[in-house]
Amino acid sequence: DHRDLHYPLRRQRQMCIRDSRNYLEKYPGDFHAHQRIAEIYENDLASYRAAAMEYESILTIELSAKRWGWAAIHLCNLYSGKLGETEKALNLLRRVADECADTTPGQKARERLAKIDSM
Repeated sequence: DHRDLHYPLRRQRQMCIRDSRNYLEKYPGDFHAHQRIAEIYENDLASYRAAAMEYESILTIELSAKRWGWAAIHLCNLYSGKLGETEKALNLLRRVADECADTTPGQKARERLAKIDSM
């Protein structure tokens, strides 16, 4: 059964998440640990809801406007794509456009909103 071949990789990813969570207990709010967990959920385990929840927790960390904006843009992509939560994506996109106005993510959010408005 081909699924048996994927079990060791899946187990390895789950252990990486566990280790990252242990690290976060010592160093709460570490952006890179949260980001790695989100990436594993999204890219390796295809667990998009768990990835979104991790990105939501990233948005509660005190970050620069640019870093916060990029994390929010990524979450918008999850909401609007894999999770089909368009309204959540639009609300967060508006927030990025407003709160990160002078950053590249803010510009990207405004461009996307303008594109959506023109449809």
